[in-house]
This record gives sequence, C-alpha cells and structure tokens, in this order.
Amino acid sequence: MPTKGEEQKKDGQGKPAKPVSESAQKANYDKQLRDTKESLNKEKKVSFMIPLAPGEPPDSEDTVTVNGYLYRIKKNCLVEIPESVANLLANKYKVEREAGRDLLADSSEEKQRALSK
Repeated sequence: MPTKGEEQKKDGQGKPAKPVSESAQKANYDKQLRDTKESLNKEKKVSFMIPLAPGEPPDSEDTVTVNGYLYRIKKNCLVEIPESVANLLANKYKVEREAGRDLLADSSEEKQRALSK
C-alpha cells in the first residue's frame, strides 16, 4: 500500500502493478545488455582515436556507456569501434574542444579557423 503522497503504480490496464523480483530485474537488465552488445556488434565499425590531453599519462582511457554496456577505449591508439560509439565520442570531444573558446585571448574567428585546421 502506498504511503501518503505516493501513487500506487498501475499496469497498462489500470490494475495495480505487481512488484518485480530482484532476480527478474537482473534478468531483464542482463537481456538489455546482451541485446545492446549484439546490436553494437552488428553496426558498421569505424577507426577512431581519442587524443591525449596535455599532461595525461600514456595509458589513459575514456569510457562510453550505451544502455548500460560499457566501452573502455585507450587514448592515443587507433581503434575500431561501432559508428554510434564513435559519434558519441566525437560529439563529446567537439563539445570539450569548443568549450571556453570565446574566452581565449586569441578568439578572433580568423585565428580560430587557422588553429582548428
């Protein structure tokens, strides 16, 4: 029975939803991971390299999580990864690369174009 201020969860037919056991939740999560892995394995693979940031040790890694499935990717090493993972990383590093650009002393458009080539 829900406490004051809480609504009882309902199933799709308006009946009170039955609680899901921990083992059923784990089985569902494991299935989701397997399905995600299978889907990513079927994707087109692309070459990708994450550059080291200044001062980073050579064994640095980055991680990407897709629906709970974790990719650990070594930096400064060309790797073959699913295209969707590469797109996530490319977007992440584009955002990081562009963050604070307007605060640079040399922030003129001409200088930025020259520096980004």
